[in-house]
Amino acid sequence: MDPAKHPHQGIGISPPTPQKMDDGDNHDWDVLKQPANNPINKGVEHGINGRAITAAHPVNNPANSVNEAASIGPSTALVIASDPQKLSICDRMGSEVVTLVVGRDYRRKTYTIHKNLLRECGGMYDALCQDIGPGYDTVMLNNEDPDALKLFINYIYSEEIPAIPHDAPVTFQATLLVILVRFYVFIEKYHLSATVRDKVMDNIQDGFYMIQKFPELILTEGVCLHSAPGSMMRKFCAASLVYFLRSEAFVQNGSIPAFFAKYNDFLVDFLDAFRAYIPHQDPRVRHCRYKENCMECVRAGGSDYLTRFDGVTPCRFHVHTGAKDAAGEPICHLWRPA
Repeated sequence: MDPAKHPHQGIGISPPTPQKMDDGDNHDWDVLKQPANNPINKGVEHGINGRAITAAHPVNNPANSVNEAASIGPSTALVIASDPQKLSICDRMGSEVVTLVVGRDYRRKTYTIHKNLLRECGGMYDALCQDIGPGYDTVMLNNEDPDALKLFINYIYSEEIPAIPHDAPVTFQATLLVILVRFYVFIEKYHLSATVRDKVMDNIQDGFYMIQKFPELILTEGVCLHSAPGSMMRKFCAASLVYFLRSEAFVQNGSIPAFFAKYNDFLVDFLDAFRAYIPHQDPRVRHCRYKENCMECVRAGGSDYLTRFDGVTPCRFHVHTGAKDAAGEPICHLWRPA
């Protein structure tokens, strides 16, 4: 395939603008300069399926037809495999609540959440809730991102993860996409549900493909500052960078060598991605190679839409829960149970 004819020609990574970024947990994601019309913090005058997008109602990407889904990417909707039946949220939430105070200064937000629902997410929050005794019901999260925590709370109560709406303004799409990246880094940091992480990653891949962009270096810098080596978000950023560097759209301006000089540990992920690179396999695209148990093909009404794309294996950037099926394969929401 001629790269010049590849459908992703012209997708660029902008060099990072000079900005002060503190090392460690005190680094503020605000360095990414989000637009004022934050889709998480307030309602947006843009209708999706006849309703407004608000913070209380997470965005879902409508894929109303096979043609529509194919026109905007290989997968744009959250895919949910059959889960074991569980109690309703009213039966699970209990009566105990905990108050989370997140962020600093003008960005500080306060949220009250049911302790049982927080514990269900596992990871550090399970241990945290066990340690909270009577009279100690407030937890300070000064170094965390309020937007990411808001998505986290929305998910706890709705079990929905926002997808990037294909018919929204580009500023809305870009802002929500960056917040999803923050959300992923947040749930990864606290070792929360692997399944949630994998679903968020799917929507991030879809979002970058939809807006025909790769993660810019300034966003990758934020990921490096807030995540540990081995992070799947780092690996996705590294694979995206490798793919872009091999395209005709790449122009050397000195920003990438400077980035590697500043973030040496990211070079490990970059070299791993370089070794795994297969020409024209877009890291933003999940391609099942026409396997019959692919849930994304089921939702799309068939696998015909995949003929237009080439991508990586669907679980390339997943972490999974560790559980395996009868064939010894990891259990994943993208595959129909045997």
